[in-house]
Amino acid sequence: MRFIERVPESLFEYSYFRKRMARGEVAAFDVWLDASPDTPADVGDELPIF
Repeated sequence: MRFIERVPESLFEYSYFRKRMARGEVAAFDVWLDASPDTPADVGDELPIF
């Protein structure tokens, strides 16, 4: 897909995520994050180190 074809799609995605962010609750996210296990990433899921 050419860049010019991606611009409207990218703007739609930006708008979508801005709306989702506005509806989000930071406190609820913190609760969810605290409930997540603190374990190393699975093999292949590690973030690259630059």
